[in-house]
Amino acid sequence: MTTKTITHEAPGKTLEVTVGEATVLQGMKRQMLQSEALAIIQKEDGSRKVPDDPEALGLYLLKRYTWPNCIAATVGSSKALNHVELTFDRFCQLPEKFVARWEQAALELNSHWRLSGDTEEEEAEEKKEEPASGKK
Repeated sequence: MTTKTITHEAPGKTLEVTVGEATVLQGMKRQMLQSEALAIIQKEDGSRKVPDDPEALGLYLLKRYTWPNCIAATVGSSKALNHVELTFDRFCQLPEKFVARWEQAALELNSHWRLSGDTEEEEAEEKKEEPASGKK
Protein backbone atom coordinates (compact mmCIF):
# COMPACT_ATOMS: atom_id res chain seq x y z
CA MET A 1 0.00 0.00 0.00
CA THR A 2 1.32 3.42 -0.96
CA THR A 3 1.45 6.00 1.83
CA LYS A 4 2.41 9.65 2.29
CA THR A 5 3.31 11.38 5.53
CA ILE A 6 2.30 14.99 6.01
CA THR A 7 4.18 17.09 8.56
CA HIS A 8 3.38 20.58 9.83
CA GLU A 9 5.73 22.49 12.08
CA ALA A 10 3.75 24.52 14.60
CA PRO A 11 5.13 26.53 17.50
CA GLY A 12 5.87 24.07 20.26
CA LYS A 13 4.80 20.95 18.38
CA THR A 14 4.96 19.07 15.11
CA LEU A 15 1.74 17.70 13.62
CA GLU A 16 2.06 14.58 11.51
CA VAL A 17 -0.34 12.17 9.80
CA THR A 18 0.17 9.34 7.34
CA VAL A 19 -2.41 8.71 4.64
CA GLY A 20 -2.64 5.71 2.39
CA GLU A 21 -4.32 4.23 -0.60
CA ALA A 22 -7.77 3.29 0.72
CA THR A 23 -8.97 -0.22 1.33
CA VAL A 24 -12.60 -1.09 0.68
CA LEU A 25 -13.28 -0.65 4.41
CA GLN A 26 -11.73 2.83 4.42
CA GLY A 27 -13.84 3.75 1.40
CA MET A 28 -16.96 2.65 3.26
CA LYS A 29 -15.90 4.66 6.31
CA ARG A 30 -15.62 7.73 4.06
CA GLN A 31 -19.10 7.12 2.64
CA MET A 32 -20.54 6.74 6.15
CA LEU A 33 -18.96 10.02 7.28
CA GLN A 34 -20.37 11.73 4.18
CA SER A 35 -23.81 10.30 4.96
CA GLU A 36 -23.62 11.77 8.47
CA ALA A 37 -23.08 15.19 6.90
CA LEU A 38 -25.99 14.72 4.51
CA ALA A 39 -28.23 13.90 7.47
CA ILE A 40 -27.59 17.42 8.78
CA ILE A 41 -29.34 19.00 5.80
CA GLN A 42 -32.05 16.37 5.37
CA LYS A 43 -35.56 17.69 6.02
CA GLU A 44 -38.48 15.59 7.27
CA ASP A 45 -40.11 15.58 3.83
CA GLY A 46 -36.99 14.00 2.30
CA SER A 47 -35.73 17.17 0.63
CA ARG A 48 -32.42 18.79 1.51
CA LYS A 49 -31.76 22.35 2.61
CA VAL A 50 -28.19 23.61 2.42
CA PRO A 51 -27.45 26.24 5.09
CA ASP A 52 -27.75 29.91 4.05
CA ASP A 53 -25.44 31.19 6.78
CA PRO A 54 -21.83 31.29 5.45
CA GLU A 55 -20.31 29.80 8.61
CA ALA A 56 -22.89 27.00 8.77
CA LEU A 57 -22.34 26.32 5.07
CA GLY A 58 -18.57 26.17 5.62
CA LEU A 59 -18.98 23.70 8.48
CA TYR A 60 -21.32 21.57 6.37
CA LEU A 61 -18.86 21.49 3.44
CA LEU A 62 -15.95 20.59 5.72
CA LYS A 63 -18.01 17.80 7.30
CA ARG A 64 -19.25 16.56 3.89
CA TYR A 65 -15.94 16.56 1.98
CA THR A 66 -12.70 17.43 3.80
CA TRP A 67 -13.32 15.57 7.08
CA PRO A 68 -14.24 12.23 5.42
CA ASN A 69 -11.35 12.44 2.95
CA CYS A 70 -8.79 13.09 5.68
CA ILE A 71 -10.07 10.75 8.37
CA ALA A 72 -10.84 7.76 6.14
CA ALA A 73 -7.46 7.86 4.39
CA THR A 74 -5.37 8.18 7.56
CA VAL A 75 -3.40 5.07 8.47
CA GLY A 76 -0.89 4.15 11.13
CA SER A 77 0.03 6.52 13.91
CA SER A 78 -0.17 10.29 14.06
CA LYS A 79 2.06 12.76 15.85
CA ALA A 80 0.72 15.45 18.23
CA LEU A 81 -2.89 14.44 17.47
CA ASN A 82 -4.79 11.21 17.78
CA HIS A 83 -6.62 10.86 14.46
CA VAL A 84 -8.67 7.95 15.83
CA GLU A 85 -10.15 10.07 18.65
CA LEU A 86 -10.06 13.40 16.78
CA THR A 87 -13.45 15.10 16.87
CA PHE A 88 -14.84 17.16 14.01
CA ASP A 89 -14.80 20.27 16.22
CA ARG A 90 -11.11 19.78 17.02
CA PHE A 91 -10.38 19.02 13.35
CA CYS A 92 -11.87 22.44 12.46
CA GLN A 93 -9.31 24.08 14.78
CA LEU A 94 -6.27 22.56 13.07
CA PRO A 95 -4.10 24.82 10.88
CA GLU A 96 -5.65 25.23 7.43
CA LYS A 97 -2.32 24.70 5.66
CA PHE A 98 -1.88 21.34 7.40
CA VAL A 99 -5.41 20.14 6.64
CA ALA A 100 -5.14 21.27 3.00
CA ARG A 101 -1.96 19.21 2.54
CA TRP A 102 -3.53 16.27 4.41
CA GLU A 103 -6.55 16.25 2.11
CA GLN A 104 -4.41 16.78 -0.99
CA ALA A 105 -2.31 13.71 -0.13
CA ALA A 106 -5.47 11.66 0.54
CA LEU A 107 -6.89 12.63 -2.85
CA GLU A 108 -3.60 12.01 -4.67
CA LEU A 109 -3.57 8.44 -3.34
CA ASN A 110 -7.32 8.01 -3.88
CA SER A 111 -8.03 9.92 -7.05
CA HIS A 112 -11.41 8.18 -7.42
CA TRP A 113 -12.55 10.23 -4.39
CA ARG A 114 -12.13 13.51 -6.26
CA LEU A 115 -15.18 15.44 -7.31
CA SER A 116 -15.77 15.31 -11.03
CA GLY A 117 -13.75 18.02 -12.75
CA ASP A 118 -11.70 18.53 -9.59
CA THR A 119 -8.36 18.70 -11.38
CA GLU A 120 -6.90 19.72 -14.68
CA GLU A 121 -5.30 16.25 -14.95
CA GLU A 122 -8.70 14.60 -14.69
CA GLU A 123 -10.09 16.89 -17.39
CA ALA A 124 -7.12 16.08 -19.64
CA GLU A 125 -7.71 12.34 -19.12
CA GLU A 126 -11.38 12.73 -20.05
CA LYS A 127 -10.41 14.51 -23.27
CA LYS A 128 -8.05 11.65 -24.19
CA GLU A 129 -10.88 9.14 -23.75
CA GLU A 130 -13.38 11.08 -25.90
CA PRO A 131 -13.96 9.53 -29.33
CA ALA A 132 -12.25 11.33 -32.19
CA SER A 133 -14.43 13.94 -33.83
CA GLY A 134 -15.57 13.36 -37.37
CA LYS A 135 -12.46 14.16 -39.45
CA LYS A 136 -12.75 14.39 -43.20
